[in-house]
Amino acid sequence: MLLLNTPRKPFLSPLVLLGFLLLTACPEGPEPPQRDTTILLSVVNTGVTTVSLNVSVEDTTDTWTFGLARNDSIILSAEVTGADTVVRDGGLAPATAYRYRAYWLKNGEAVDSSAEVLATTLDTTSHRFSWTIDTLGDYGSYLNDVAIIDENNIWVVGYIKTDSATYNAARWDGREWELKKVMPQNGYVTPVESIYAFQKNNIWFGRGGLPIHWDGDEFYQYTPAKGEHPGQPSIDAIWGTSSSDIYFVGNSGSIVHYDGSGFERMESGTDVDLKDVWGVVDEETGAVHIWACGADNNPDYSVILALINGKWQTIYERFSSGNGNTIDDEPYFSPKATTIWTAGESGSLWVGGGWGVYTLNDKYRPTDYTYIDIENEVGYFSFPWKLRGNHENDIFIVGEYGSLFHFNGISWKRYSELQNNDHRFKSIDVTPKFIVVAGSDNSEFLRKAIVLKGNR
Repeated sequence: MLLLNTPRKPFLSPLVLLGFLLLTACPEGPEPPQRDTTILLSVVNTGVTTVSLNVSVEDTTDTWTFGLARNDSIILSAEVTGADTVVRDGGLAPATAYRYRAYWLKNGEAVDSSAEVLATTLDTTSHRFSWTIDTLGDYGSYLNDVAIIDENNIWVVGYIKTDSATYNAARWDGREWELKKVMPQNGYVTPVESIYAFQKNNIWFGRGGLPIHWDGDEFYQYTPAKGEHPGQPSIDAIWGTSSSDIYFVGNSGSIVHYDGSGFERMESGTDVDLKDVWGVVDEETGAVHIWACGADNNPDYSVILALINGKWQTIYERFSSGNGNTIDDEPYFSPKATTIWTAGESGSLWVGGGWGVYTLNDKYRPTDYTYIDIENEVGYFSFPWKLRGNHENDIFIVGEYGSLFHFNGISWKRYSELQNNDHRFKSIDVTPKFIVVAGSDNSEFLRKAIVLKGNR
């Protein structure tokens, strides 16, 4: 991938520059030789200040040179080995249309050009929210995860104690919270770690190492005893495209896939505790792309996995024998990769953990990653538990001490009014209009489950 906004700028030879100047300085002059187009240009992704484009030629392993023009101005020339490359143009204005054209260069002259493509950058999103905090249960209550179905149907899961009973879930109906018991065992209610909702009558829960399904009428738990599920050390995160394609990840590198008829244990290639899983569906091809991440505390070790051709492969791993919090002066993965998210196949992969947040531009060979110094911009950062978004111009991070951060495509916002050293924001689910955060108040005499609702 070629990044136009990186410090390393491509070399522009005098011949290339001369050829470009002849092309662009005289718009009424002769066009490049007309023939079947052998260089193609397409828009891969648009951000608020960036545009990613794919430049390709006929199948080749040879080295070739191309030039790229934006609005008739030269912005890049570079050599490529192989049939295609992805170029990222940065430093653009939000909500602005740009015209791009690629040229195939030989000996400094344009011998072919692509069709012109139009790319419009995204606009920024609003930082403004109104907040409501609800408390659930009594001393010892906490929440682990949240799922939004719509504004009048929100589920949170964890462990909720009251004077009269114990619960492990609650549902918001638009007016109040109804406490729920998800599959009590021998009269005992145990904590639920994770939840993933497709629709109101199709919700999956992770409790212990076994999945539970809600069909709108009743809960059903799949168990090894019935030969339905292989069992896992834990189910800390769930993601899927439907109830016939769903993934459960947990401790000791455990991954189980459900195809609608049966569960299959998948080899992850790691024994690191997996903490999050996320995927996207390619809108053009329908292909599903999935990533998982995890971390162990002792020793500090992080791993990022990608599902490639039906098999999980490690695309990044890092061991650190030192203090995982000292990352400010060196851009490397903090030892704890605890949350992962991407807006789409063409967008960056976002990773959070330890005390840092990173983006990977190549989601399968993470040799090019960027440390996002949120603390430098807003003056504060804390351990990130969950990272979710609507698009790359609308990303949220929640974590320790009641911390919540929002990226609108250009700037980060810290909601300092929410900060509380006794609060832990463990998970978040988002829509374009509102967000819901699940967590706990860990003050010495309170220790209640808390739900933060934010309306834009």
